[in-house]
Amino acid sequence: MRASTIVLFLVFPVNIGLNIGLVHYSSLELFGSPIALSITYWLAFVLLCIITSFSPTHRRNGTWGGMQYRAVLRWKSCMTFLRLAIPGILMVGTEWLV
Repeated sequence: MRASTIVLFLVFPVNIGLNIGLVHYSSLELFGSPIALSITYWLAFVLLCIITSFSPTHRRNGTWGGMQYRAVLRWKSCMTFLRLAIPGILMVGTEWLV
C-alpha cells in the first residue's frame, strides 16, 4: 500500500497540471482531459514498476517471479483468473450503468 500511496501523491499534481494545461491552454479543449488522464495512468504504471523493481521488500519476498506463459495457457489458471475477474467486471459494469 505504501508504494501506491507514494505514486498517487506524485501523480496527483501532475494530473491537475496536465488537465489545466491541456483543457484551458491548448487547442484540445475538452479532449485534453482524457489525454491528461491517460498520461497520468501511464505515469502511475511506470512509477509503480520502478518502485516495485527497486523495493527491498519485493526482493526479500519474491512477490513476482516474472511472466510464466505456460501458466497463462493452463485451463485451471484461466478459470482462477475468471473467478476473480468476473465480480470486478460486474462491479465496474454496474457503476457505469448507474
